Amino acid sequence: MHHKVILTLILISCFIFLSSQVFSNDSMAEVKAGGLVLKQTKDIRMVKEDLYLSLTEIRVSSIFINDSDNDISTTIAFPVPNIPLSPEGDINIDLTSENPLSFSVTANDQPVVIKTEKMNTTEHVQLTYYWNQVFPAKKSVTIRHQYKPAYGQSPLAMFDPSQPQKSPIFENPQITQYCMDAGFLKSSQKLVADAAKNEKYPQSFTMGYILTSGANWKGPIGEFNLIIEKKKQTDLVSLCINGIKKTGPTRFEVHQKDFLPKKDIQLLFLSDSYM
Repeated sequence: MHHKVILTLILISCFIFLSSQVFSNDSMAEVKAGGLVLKQTKDIRMVKEDLYLSLTEIRVSSIFINDSDNDISTTIAFPVPNIPLSPEGDINIDLTSENPLSFSVTANDQPVVIKTEKMNTTEHVQLTYYWNQVFPAKKSVTIRHQYKPAYGQSPLAMFDPSQPQKSPIFENPQITQYCMDAGFLKSSQKLVADAAKNEKYPQSFTMGYILTSGANWKGPIGEFNLIIEKKKQTDLVSLCINGIKKTGPTRFEVHQKDFLPKKDIQLLFLSDSYM
């Protein structure tokens, strides 16, 4: 049996200003050794964000309004945290590609020409996508971007169904990290037991999404909508977020007003077989 291990990659949810030429006198970011530091902007607010998360695609639509009396022209960056180069596992993206994540952007429904900066070391690869963007004074700009996620994958440990407390599938740190409740833990034991009976190899898939950078815009996000889609109806999903509701056989949703992100999303999918 071959277990394919795909390295975990956490992606940023919101854009970061690399360097800015602002027609008012505000500076939104500065470049420091070791990475970019995002400063809170006082002029641009995010009035709406629609976020779709799945293991096959991530889609984000954000509406911004520049409340100032001046156009703001800046370079927007979408940095990807370091991708480790591990000889013990595979990565589900092609790092030799010019656009490993198939990342694409539109602004007000017009395609945006993006550039990719790739930095290689002996231990990891750092990717940054960036482009120039103008936020007209007193007007809204809708920016949509999508890409294929990189995720972590590993086989689920088997356990003795007659003694579930002595052979748990998950340890306490994992239970806390993904806010697993009693119902989820019971369902995961059943999924693993049923998979074993049917000679399947149950898998866990983990992915992350950084929401907290959204708190660097002016004020809270006016309207935040999250959709999480699992691949199969029998798959399980767990994460830490308030107000989540199941709205379909494979879909979960969160809707919040005046949303101020305080923690990032860490998402766990369980399946009875490989994707």
